[in-house]
Amino acid sequence: MPLAVLEVCVPRHPGRRVFHFGACGPEQPGDTFGTARNPQTIHPQMPVSQGPTNTNPGSKRPPGGFTVLVVDDEEAVRRLACRMLTWTGYQALEASHGREAIATIEQHAGSVHLVLTDIKMPGMNGRELGRHVEQRWPGKPILYMSGFASEVFENGLLEPGAPFLSKPFTQDDLAQKVRRLLGS
Repeated sequence: MPLAVLEVCVPRHPGRRVFHFGACGPEQPGDTFGTARNPQTIHPQMPVSQGPTNTNPGSKRPPGGFTVLVVDDEEAVRRLACRMLTWTGYQALEASHGREAIATIEQHAGSVHLVLTDIKMPGMNGRELGRHVEQRWPGKPILYMSGFASEVFENGLLEPGAPFLSKPFTQDDLAQKVRRLLGS
């Protein structure tokens, strides 16, 4: 996530989630991410994108929870969104562009219950990906995200009322939008 985004996001959300970031590179065993009160350490045997399983028999969630595919060309944003989803109890898959997202949905052994996609990406943008998903898998919820909300709606990239999440967002913002779209 660019430093400018962090400089804007952190002061706007005092007392909220605090994330500790390494300087660069992939996670290493022992790295800590999470909240100040609930840090999570990355363990070699537990991949970041593997979410907890749901053991509540009265829940409407399928075993293993809902699976959300996160599509964003910015690796830091994509990985952070995946972590936020796993901390909320969802399983997260990731793709760096539209074509990879389609291949991931096709090749994933289980169901992908929701697609969370950035709108501005090189190649196939998020709206084009959304149209493809809507045609190929009717009824699959799509949540669009962008750091340029006014541009997205002013330029007609999204219709008013389309499911949208403005960047930067908190874990609570993301969880609330995903729950609403999944009807859980």
